[in-house]
Amino acid sequence: LLGASEVHDFVYACVRVISWTAAQVPLIAVDGTQEVSKHKILDLLKHPNTENTDFDLIEGIVWQLMVGGNCFLEIESNGSTPQAIWPITEQVRIIPGKNGLPTQYQVYFRGQTVPFRPEEILHLKLFHPRNGWYGLNPLSAFREGLITDLQSFTYNRMLLENGAIPGGLISVEQALTQAQVQEMARM
Repeated sequence: LLGASEVHDFVYACVRVISWTAAQVPLIAVDGTQEVSKHKILDLLKHPNTENTDFDLIEGIVWQLMVGGNCFLEIESNGSTPQAIWPITEQVRIIPGKNGLPTQYQVYFRGQTVPFRPEEILHLKLFHPRNGWYGLNPLSAFREGLITDLQSFTYNRMLLENGAIPGGLISVEQALTQAQVQEMARM
């Protein structure tokens, strides 16, 4: 369903409004119950990297969560201090460890597998009742309806492109027996 937002106008419109609206919410930092106006993490989120704004980052995070149920971010660090946050839009595979934590993330980028250590990746995910490693996207509940809608759209488009003329018509001079109708239906 990752491509659903690219081919279905309703899905695209809904995800666009949700992600765009979420990205407009001002970022704040709170220490206990007090809002903090200056903080390293707040600065990092407002300027996540050299190519993205805070709006781009939040919009992308929400988009990926809505469409895929997961969002993976590369955390670029200088020692223990995060310096940049980079959205990962490629396919990511989690390599589970025996202790229930990931031992590695593998990102498939331009035909290559690029390994990342767990501390280099921030994995945000939506709840999945049957999978502790990957999130479940909201579109999954709409899967069958979306597939049916896309098939109906394709059928209607093809019919209209054909001048709304059915693909064929069988005309006979006499009434057909039930056996003849069934034989024609098998053809």
